[in-house]
Amino acid sequence: MFQLEVMLPLLILAFLGTPAILAQSYHGNEIGKHSCISAPEGKNVTAIRIFIRSNVIVRIQLKFGEEWGKEYGAPGGRELEFKLNDDEKVMGIYTTSSTFVNQIIFITDQPREVMAGSFRGRDSHSSYPEKPTYMFRGVCVYYGPGGIRGIKFLWGTENSSCSW
Repeated sequence: MFQLEVMLPLLILAFLGTPAILAQSYHGNEIGKHSCISAPEGKNVTAIRIFIRSNVIVRIQLKFGEEWGKEYGAPGGRELEFKLNDDEKVMGIYTTSSTFVNQIIFITDQPREVMAGSFRGRDSHSSYPEKPTYMFRGVCVYYGPGGIRGIKFLWGTENSSCSW
């Protein structure tokens, strides 16, 4: 028999969700090889390279200070490099995906928007820091031969280390 008193709290939780969990979820599919990279303690993200092939984000690489980190994803693709100004911070990230991640848009505090990938996937996601003092610190990806299937963005305080 249907019990409204039991169902109502469950429905409210389902509609409201929990921001802490949503902020930590992957955009896209959690299938394939998994890798994460985050800014070392004392360094911040200063540039981002995205590689695109056939409307798919195939690879990503982050620069911390003056050093580029490891590339994660599939080989190939044309490169898009996005350099942050000295006092600029990424404040939000928007993605679209289908089977693979198709588009990433970085939004900064300058304000400026940088779009990687012109194809709009069927599913859209956004990622923002949970606190105003947090900034973009890293990325985790699931990838295969065709490109990046799922992506999660890591947030933390300036010059801090973060875990995934």
